[in-house]
Amino acid sequence: MWRNETGIVAFWGLNGNQVIANQGVGTLTTDWHYISTGDFNGDGKSDALWRNDNGTVNIWEMNGNQILADLYVGSVPPDWKIIDTGDFNGDGLSDLLWHQDGTGITAAWELNGNQIIGNHGIGTLTTDWHLLA
Repeated sequence: MWRNETGIVAFWGLNGNQVIANQGVGTLTTDWHYISTGDFNGDGKSDALWRNDNGTVNIWEMNGNQILADLYVGSVPPDWKIIDTGDFNGDGLSDLLWHQDGTGITAAWELNGNQIIGNHGIGTLTTDWHLLA
């Protein structure tokens, strides 16, 4: 997935290192930032995770380069950063790993699609530790 300075998002379909498709997907204002991909709805296809400067988190459920749904997940103050996505609870769906700048607090949102089904504190790191995810 690519994005230009005007907010247009495009998709490159790849076969190995060959671009086989170059298609526009949608447009977002520049206060939205791409975070990661994951399979949030369990359809076996990658979805796109976005975060706004105001802390809002949205998921684009995708089918290739087609946006099936633009879904609100939640909102967290901007000093919380999404560190990674992964299936942390073993249900086959992607979840979010969070870390708060300055405090070292780490937490996970267990998701079912765009629904938060669990919000768990994991632990706190002193400021001399840095997450590598």
